[in-house]
Amino acid sequence: MSEYSKIYTPAIVGITLLLLIFVTRPLYGVSVENTSQLQVLMNSRDEKQGDLSALKKMEIELIGDTTTDPEISALKKQVARYGKAFDPTSVMRAIFLNQYTNPGLSGEYTLIVSDVNIGNSVKLPNGLSKASVSVNVQANNIDTLLGFINELLQNTDIALTIQNISLPIDTGNLVTPPVGWYSVPLEFELYFYE
Repeated sequence: MSEYSKIYTPAIVGITLLLLIFVTRPLYGVSVENTSQLQVLMNSRDEKQGDLSALKKMEIELIGDTTTDPEISALKKQVARYGKAFDPTSVMRAIFLNQYTNPGLSGEYTLIVSDVNIGNSVKLPNGLSKASVSVNVQANNIDTLLGFINELLQNTDIALTIQNISLPIDTGNLVTPPVGWYSVPLEFELYFYE
């Protein structure tokens, strides 16, 4: 080797190493930063997937298969009752078109509904709306009366709750119930989402 190559070779190698360090050092920093960002994103993705699977599990619990789970079917039915828009016709249908307001096999009525009053709807702060419904009911026995009330509260497609009721029951005389018709004024609140 010549004397020039002995002098220049280490200098060229040193300059090359310095250039490599100056060029690769920023690339190394970018690589480390990208690796840490990738790790953060992967952790976030795993967390979001966990949240998504929890939401899907809740969806299955709430919606579920209504053909195999009667509890879920009942829950969906209850929620659907609040999803109805305010319609006085559906209220009248629930009050007048049920098994208690039709004459029995003998052709005699066991329950008479009168003085139906449906108030205007009022928007509530929780997003629901409500309207008042009042009705006078006469029944020939207490079981028919209670059955009618139960029918309105549970077996209709509207969400009614009892606001005020005055039952003519004397707890001091349960052995011999009073003879005649029971007359009861009922006040309901109708809840719906509009």
